[in-house]
Amino acid sequence: MSSVSLILTSPALRGVASLAASSSINRSNLVLQSGLLGTKLRSRDQRVAFARQAVKRTHVVVATQVITQPRGDFISSIVDFLRRLIPDARQDEPSADAPPEEEGPMEGRRRVMVVGGTGRVGRHIVSQLVAEGYSVVALVGSEERAAKILGKEQGLQVQPLAEGEGVAEARPGKVHVVLGDINDSDSVQRALRGADAVVCAVGIRVKSRTDEGGFPGYEIGSTPEDVYGKGVPALIRAAEKAFGGGESEGAEREGEDFMLFDFRTLSAAPAAAAADGEEEGAGAEQPGARVYVDGWGRFDDVIMGGISESVLRPDDGKAVFEGTLRVEGGGFCASRTSFPSPLDLSAFDGLHLRVKGDGRRYKLNLRDEKSQGEFQYQASFDTLNGQWLDAFIPFSQFRAVERSRSVLDSPPINAKKIRTLGIVYSRFQCDGFPNPLCLPGDFSLEIASISAYRASRPQVVLVSSAAVQRSARAVTPEERSKSIPIVQLNPGGVLSWKLSCEDAVRASGLRYTVVRPTGLLGTTEAKADTVNTPHLLESGQGDVLTGLISCPEAAAVCVKALDAPDAVNTTFEVRRDELTAGLSMEGRHWADLFGRLRPDVRNGRVQYPAVPKAMSDAFKG
Repeated sequence: MSSVSLILTSPALRGVASLAASSSINRSNLVLQSGLLGTKLRSRDQRVAFARQAVKRTHVVVATQVITQPRGDFISSIVDFLRRLIPDARQDEPSADAPPEEEGPMEGRRRVMVVGGTGRVGRHIVSQLVAEGYSVVALVGSEERAAKILGKEQGLQVQPLAEGEGVAEARPGKVHVVLGDINDSDSVQRALRGADAVVCAVGIRVKSRTDEGGFPGYEIGSTPEDVYGKGVPALIRAAEKAFGGGESEGAEREGEDFMLFDFRTLSAAPAAAAADGEEEGAGAEQPGARVYVDGWGRFDDVIMGGISESVLRPDDGKAVFEGTLRVEGGGFCASRTSFPSPLDLSAFDGLHLRVKGDGRRYKLNLRDEKSQGEFQYQASFDTLNGQWLDAFIPFSQFRAVERSRSVLDSPPINAKKIRTLGIVYSRFQCDGFPNPLCLPGDFSLEIASISAYRASRPQVVLVSSAAVQRSARAVTPEERSKSIPIVQLNPGGVLSWKLSCEDAVRASGLRYTVVRPTGLLGTTEAKADTVNTPHLLESGQGDVLTGLISCPEAAAVCVKALDAPDAVNTTFEVRRDELTAGLSMEGRHWADLFGRLRPDVRNGRVQYPAVPKAMSDAFKG
């Protein structure tokens, strides 16, 4: 049974102008060499991008089954297939009665319920969520208080939801309120309906009067035990029901990957050469480059006088990046592919590689629309010798480099316009530092697929406070007397009850983030300049940080955590860096803040022991 290659040379957006086969198609076994045909095509834009790429370059079409149709029928089926991928030019503008486009991943996670939305931090959480385009529902105890604080003070449009409505009916640009209480399961369930996440910023309500002990009392139903010991666990139980009982616990990704290259469709058949005058992928940029996997070109150190050599070749069910690294000269091997039009991956968090390596460290190179010359973005990943693994490389880990030197103050990579993707094995990491997992000589990296992934986000963000764990550690009067004032007092056992509700969140099985702000700055006129001056923020874990933070800054941490994969299943403290007055948090600062966090270790038991409630007798409900 003979093997034939079908070469597609048609220009993009004009349909398929010509199709040629090297021999008779009847009952011939066709082999697919292009990883592009493994792409999952979800939307019209993706179909157009794929079709442009498929027909702009030379591609060897591969099939693993025996084709039994006559030659003409088979070619007609290929034409029909590509025409389905390329919408007619008259369809560029959707008609008025056309169905709406499917929501992308980002749009699917824009509905949030806030509990405690009129509190010191909660009001800023609500206003910032609205400003960022979220659909927001606030569970409030008083519509009048919500109108005053969220409407008058925060300048938001406040709209009560109708009976039976929840976050599903909320719209961006305003805050919708539901009258209820955290302990009222009916109102909580109503507000949660259709929500993707919940932010809990509840606090205790203190009476204006003081009792005989000189301490303020709590309003009825607002003791630390009522709020943190009963209310928050009740909220978490409702969230478990609303979000499916925490069935996504431990999930690294949200939804399906967007497949870029599915090399599992490859076979070890020899590659076909490009037609005369046709560009052969990225290899055309290097004279004499041999392309073994269609669309990928060799970029070894020979371009700078080196003698290393490599190839990205097809194998059965995978692509193999292999060769010989020689340190004389440049000391690197690379294979790269270019996209005919910029690829929009902004709805995703990074790249997912399914690989089997040799225990060495490799790099990925990306270029966006602004990359010129040798400027590009680079990130590393390690492999295990002889074992398959999934390497997840966030876009936030890609650093700007030029000639292997870091480019400081460069903007982050623009994932909306990715132009090229390359795989590199080098004796250097960056800035002249050696690659500790590099050995000269032969190397081999097997690649099953390369895709874009979207990581999971927190389903619950809990606003706690610093010192809750510190209080749990101070178990003797002597230890407590040497600690910070709030630990010495622990009024009403508030720190102990906050720790208790943290544990309820951590044990829920939901994806969570527990934010522990340090001391909250007041809002008096005398401190207005201090409060409103921007600072960089720093995070820590283990409850060792002390310091100050403003309420808007604490709120910003909670809002950003909702869209931060690195914040999933973490507990951390956050404070101002007082030495950075005047500097504002930007994209890379937020990535660094969450990127240094480590997930909590959950071993099936309560994380912290119970401790006495210091001075609890002085508080009467």
